[in-house]
Amino acid sequence: MTSPGGFRFLPTDGPFSAGVAADPGFQIVRVYPSRYTPLEEGFQVVEETLAAAGRPLNALCAMELRIPKPLTREGFDRFNRGYVEQHEKWGPARQRPTSGGPDQRGARGGTAARP
Repeated sequence: MTSPGGFRFLPTDGPFSAGVAADPGFQIVRVYPSRYTPLEEGFQVVEETLAAAGRPLNALCAMELRIPKPLTREGFDRFNRGYVEQHEKWGPARQRPTSGGPDQRGARGGTAARP
């Protein structure tokens, strides 16, 4: 599947993405915020970063989600609800990226205080 954001999801049989690949003429750039951010603030960082780069929201192909402790299935569903709702707010043209699920490790080591 090709995205208007310049990437495509790699095919998979499972519920999560097998990864993404840049379309010809594009590259995938990994961006790290200067600090861990709660999910709601992270969405704001995404919007500001893409706007500053002159890119549409469709250019977001993945997010690394960090949580402070392992979640039960019910806890994951509650956590994930906000993630899904935000992508729905960004509009029907927005192709929701998938993640490998939240991870209790920090992006560069350590633990996030809040999801």
